[in-house]
Amino acid sequence: MSHLPRLHLVIVVLCYKLAFAVYCARADADSHFLSLFQQIEQEMNTHGKSQALNQAFDMKAHLDRGFSGISVSPGFYDSLTKRINKETPSVYIFGMPSNKKIRFFHMKPSPQGAEGYFRVSFQETGVNYFRLIAKSTSTKKVQIIDFYNYLSGQFQTESIRILSLILSQSNNYEVIANDSIQKDLTIIAQFIRNHDIPGLKKYYPSLSRSYKKNWTAMSTLMRFNLDYHDPLYQMILNDIAIQFGADPRAGLILMDYYYLQRDYKPVLQILDVLSREFAHKDAGVYMLKATTYYLMDNIENALKNILIYINMEPDDESAYQMQLSFLQELKKYDEMVRVTKFIMKRFNLTLKEFQTSSNLEGFMRSAEFQKFKQQINKTLSKSQ
Repeated sequence: MSHLPRLHLVIVVLCYKLAFAVYCARADADSHFLSLFQQIEQEMNTHGKSQALNQAFDMKAHLDRGFSGISVSPGFYDSLTKRINKETPSVYIFGMPSNKKIRFFHMKPSPQGAEGYFRVSFQETGVNYFRLIAKSTSTKKVQIIDFYNYLSGQFQTESIRILSLILSQSNNYEVIANDSIQKDLTIIAQFIRNHDIPGLKKYYPSLSRSYKKNWTAMSTLMRFNLDYHDPLYQMILNDIAIQFGADPRAGLILMDYYYLQRDYKPVLQILDVLSREFAHKDAGVYMLKATTYYLMDNIENALKNILIYINMEPDDESAYQMQLSFLQELKKYDEMVRVTKFIMKRFNLTLKEFQTSSNLEGFMRSAEFQKFKQQINKTLSKSQ
């Protein structure tokens, strides 16, 4: 009996050592995943492509995952594999290099390894999100095997499986598989490969009802990155709203539809869902919320959300300009002077450069700004 406390202590120590060893192993693995995701962000923003991503992406594992549990002909498999392999993983996942900025903002563990969350902001066509699925091999090599595209609302391997079953005329596909959708998909795929927007514009009115009722098929049209004001894009949005207005997969796409309808409450609801999905780690959601509240004339909430964004991404000069715009709406000129001083110091701007880059006529005419301008000029004259 007298040995039991000692035995209990030994067991506790052994359990602690085991738990600590597991923790260290997990932390070591996490560091490899984190390093890869950070490198992808840096390379994509610098070069428009990522060598690290191209090397880590396991196309065979990706396609095996996509074709798991279904039957397609060897010829179809080889043809699709050859077609996908013509693109680098950087293009296959994030699209063609263009005026876009990529931000890695969150990582969480998964049964296979880790998942990295990325925001892609396009200068002309808004925002999209991707979740990269990574695993570690027995040799501790990190591989990317799949990705979730938030515009399509599904994993890429799921899209491959559904579209392949349609195109290969497999009997396993039970939702929609007929000649019209097969023909449409073949033609649309050709437009996507050639980025043939004029061809799509001419063909779209003749799309079959079967195509428009298939979510995966319709979501492929987002690969064209059409302009928000393009009549074709608005036509596509309207068709998606009719067929998939209550479908959670369509949330990110339908934001544009609601913006065009000036119906902003559903936009805020979609953004709240995304924020929870991203564990509140994505600054971009707060930028979108700030814009939406501004369009609703709710300037106080617009200001609140842009301040959250600035706290998360303090090097984005455009966000401070938004902050100033909201403060101008509220006529908080004293606060604007304080923010202006901060911007000039942080981004090394002269007063003239600040005035040129800002569209703040009300503030520029205010007594507070004129006083600030006189102080600046007085300081400059003393230093000369």
